[in-house]
Amino acid sequence: MENLFEDSRIIGENSPKRSAFMGNTIGSCFGKVAVGRDGRGISASMGLISGILSAGADVYDAGECTAPEVYMASKVCGCDVCVYIREDPLIKADIRSVGGLPLLEDENKRLDSTLKTEEMFISQYEGRLSDISGIKQVYTSEIEEKLKGSSRYCVTLCRSGQGGGKTFSYSSNKEEVTVSLSSDGTKASLFTSSCGFISMDELVLMKCLELFENGENAALPFRFPCIADSFAAEHGCRILRYYTAHSNGNDSKARKLASRQRFTLDGAFLASEVIAYSHRKGIGLDKLKSQLPDFYTSKRFVELKEEKTKNIMGRFKGRFTPDGAVFERNNSRVVMQPSASGKGIWLRAESLSMEAAAELCAGVEEKLKAFSSP
Repeated sequence: MENLFEDSRIIGENSPKRSAFMGNTIGSCFGKVAVGRDGRGISASMGLISGILSAGADVYDAGECTAPEVYMASKVCGCDVCVYIREDPLIKADIRSVGGLPLLEDENKRLDSTLKTEEMFISQYEGRLSDISGIKQVYTSEIEEKLKGSSRYCVTLCRSGQGGGKTFSYSSNKEEVTVSLSSDGTKASLFTSSCGFISMDELVLMKCLELFENGENAALPFRFPCIADSFAAEHGCRILRYYTAHSNGNDSKARKLASRQRFTLDGAFLASEVIAYSHRKGIGLDKLKSQLPDFYTSKRFVELKEEKTKNIMGRFKGRFTPDGAVFERNNSRVVMQPSASGKGIWLRAESLSMEAAAELCAGVEEKLKAFSSP
């Protein structure tokens, strides 16, 4: 198969030739690249790095790590972009701006056009390779420092998937807190016996609450529930929105703030920040959760033929953003986005009640299927 480029990700078959071509494409477009990989991506990483170097670009190799660790490395080393590599069994190279934010539209177009040439560019000057695997210890120490100061809790962090398992654990006779991280480390949820499950969205709102109490605004993804905006207004603050798909830079203020605040891009950092905030505030996570506004979300996938998906999305161009078409009614919102394959549409609904969110999703799904019928 040929390499495919979609949603700031290059996907190709697992072969030395293809991984080297991926890297050469990236190195032809950017001068300094931070690279990290999951536990299975060593061969793909070697091929991709050799391709970047052959194009004359410099590589800062973090080795096996989580995505947030390579995001951090890209900022510390002053890189142009960061790349996180997965093998499952295809090679997937996620390419992001410094700090882990989505690429800008012109960066995406440059990569896409370079990839389509199917030609290797060999520079007369080979790029430099730097081993920055030690950055992982810096990252770990930062998280540990936050959690060690939270003496009211016994905290365990676990990561799912390949290379998962226990990450940190702090023993004490205090309340046990289990933080579950996604396989790439970008998302987190939390569980305690006193308050049960705390979702990623709730953790984000808890961190926002701390910012609001300090008179600071917060930067959140466009798709994050809009209840955050009214929550911010109650505290005299604002939510700045950035797109999780590539943008033309009209969200630059939000992107800059999100890069500095970091918590929407890094699960372990978010969880440790919330736990430390709970400790400093002197209240339990259950009390912290009770201060959040009520909101509910529902998500589902509507499978459609590719042509039907295009026709449906074409009907709503006036409502379209880089992150999908948006529909709002009363206190509810639906974001509708075509899948990466184009063979269906993702629906994300939010409302003040679980029933309303689910009904909203079901209602939109029914209409989509009616639109797509012969």
